Amino acid sequence: GLLDYLVVGIQAGGVGLTLTAASHCVFAELSYSYVEMDQAMDRLHRLGQKNCVNVYILGVEDTIDEAALKAVKDKEELFKRAIG
Repeated sequence: GLLDYLVVGIQAGGVGLTLTAASHCVFAELSYSYVEMDQAMDRLHRLGQKNCVNVYILGVEDTIDEAALKAVKDKEELFKRAIG
């Protein structure tokens, strides 16, 4: 149903919300911070989540969105190597 979807900003979605009722999430903005993106996605996977969760990140090719997504992916790889 309609309540299964959530459109949220990264900063608002990353703090103070327990989003276990959502099974689909659309991030309409990107952050250069891997930690902000990861925290926002983690809000969907809290205790009590019974659904498989799909996260969609909207971005436009050949814009700052593309650069932000690349920066986040590079930081994610660095983070995983550091703790792995």
